[in-house]
Amino acid sequence: MSEWLRFHQAHARMYLEVSEVDRWRHHELKYWVGYEERKAQEIAARMRSTTA
Repeated sequence: MSEWLRFHQAHARMYLEVSEVDRWRHHELKYWVGYEERKAQEIAARMRSTTA
């Protein structure tokens, strides 16, 4: 689970950085930032619930 969490967090950062450079696809990339952040939050919540 922790590997998937790092995966989604890294992809969110990458999409955010690219969105600042690629203004033509800025809004599409911002969508993917949100998607990856939501996936990371879901995984973090699952990790918390299994350790509690």
